[in-house]
Amino acid sequence: MDGVVTARPRANNQDDFGPSLRGSRRLRWRVSQRLILAIVLALALMSLFFLTMLYLSQTASLSRMNEALQKDLESKELELDRLRPQLEKTRQELDHLLSGRYPHLQRLELDQVLALNKSHVKNIVFTLVRQGREKKYEYKLVMENGASREIRPDFALIVFDRFGVQIGIDESAQLPALAAGETRSHSSAIELLVDGEPHYFYVNDKPPQWKPRRVAQFGN
Repeated sequence: MDGVVTARPRANNQDDFGPSLRGSRRLRWRVSQRLILAIVLALALMSLFFLTMLYLSQTASLSRMNEALQKDLESKELELDRLRPQLEKTRQELDHLLSGRYPHLQRLELDQVLALNKSHVKNIVFTLVRQGREKKYEYKLVMENGASREIRPDFALIVFDRFGVQIGIDESAQLPALAAGETRSHSSAIELLVDGEPHYFYVNDKPPQWKPRRVAQFGN
């Protein structure tokens, strides 16, 4: 048996399969990555589709609501146009009735110079001041002393609602004296006695109080 060479079986070497295994793993990883990207893209497209459908649905609903509101507004405007002449006629009739019953009343108009031409009260301007939900009425009144001596101005401002019911008043209190020929303005707020909106007013200019002059006294 000398000289006989026995063939030994070749051991399996994992290095021989290394490149193929790595290539197979890399291929599966790329396929998995593409599959994940395809799923994410599909989900994104589905989300975009549903959001688009939701937006279109809400837009259509808002459009229908806007059309309904527009039609309702047009209907209300037509109704108001139909009633406006009747309202104006009623207002004129009420003004005529009040002017006959209370001839001294004047219509209260905001931000307008309303002439009075009383003895020492010449004109008045009314202003509406809003403080949140609260409304306050203020006025600015111009006084003039056309006499040859000082006077103590005195007046009362009374306001009425649209039916001629007194709802507020403001009276002068210890105003400084007006010199001869002096013109001065006085501003104040109207105290409303009840809730309401002033429509008419009356200024009662009380007779001015003459301011007595000092007379020098000489001893006997």
